[in-house]
Amino acid sequence: MVEPARVVATGLLLAPDATWLARCAPLFDLVDVFSVTPESTWRGKALAPNDYAAAFRQIAARRRRPMVGHGVGFSLASADASLRQERWLPALARDHAAFDFQWYTEHLGLTVAAGEDLQIPLPVPHTAANAARVRASLDRLAAVMGTVGVENSAWTIHPGQPLDEPAWLADTLGDRHHLLLDLHNLYASAVNLGFDPEAWLARAPLHRVIELHLSGGDDAPATWGAGRRIRLDSHDHDVPNEVWSLFEAVLPHCPNLRCVTLERQEGTVEAGDTSLLAECIIRITETVA
Repeated sequence: MVEPARVVATGLLLAPDATWLARCAPLFDLVDVFSVTPESTWRGKALAPNDYAAAFRQIAARRRRPMVGHGVGFSLASADASLRQERWLPALARDHAAFDFQWYTEHLGLTVAAGEDLQIPLPVPHTAANAARVRASLDRLAAVMGTVGVENSAWTIHPGQPLDEPAWLADTLGDRHHLLLDLHNLYASAVNLGFDPEAWLARAPLHRVIELHLSGGDDAPATWGAGRRIRLDSHDHDVPNEVWSLFEAVLPHCPNLRCVTLERQEGTVEAGDTSLLAECIIRITETVA
């Protein structure tokens, strides 16, 4: 029997910004899937839906496209995030019912520490205890959201050895959960921590990859790193050549890949950028075909 060809979708992360949505509207018919960050559709401590919740649903409904969820602040690795997770899970369940997410992914790291909210996920050591903690958080998410996964984050510092992360991720995910492989995050971490991203990929559980993210970023001002180059995962520039090369190299080794998603931050799309973003989407579609 001949196996059917694998079908990999092309996705776009929707940004909560009216100007972004207007300028990127020509891109919507070019993609197969829309990605949404639930926190971007909430307002206030009650996590009530804001205007973008309806706007995003309308965009997907008009174009008859499925949606996937992609979170940032659930704090998978925190030891003291139970209160946040208890508050967020009902809101995520509500959004899952409204958006019918095909799967849901969350950034690796902790965004709650010692009771304080952090702006971005921070890294944790690659220990068995932390793997168990992240896995337990993923289990909680899966009970509400169904198919779930974790995204590798972009690190500027890390308490462990970067090339130990892939094996730790494999242990964390087990045979149930999935990996969202963000290739610009990997590239940024490699620049910042001084390792070979291809060596990282050679150790990674690529059979668990459900989605790839492509984006661009920028280098931080030289004053930030006391002369050391620091790459930011700022989603405000075109996908760099190094990330395209990683994409083309890793694509054949992700047998369970479902989607490749382009990310571009709100407030960073100028009037002339739409055609460049369209070229990126077309390049993705042609590469996965």
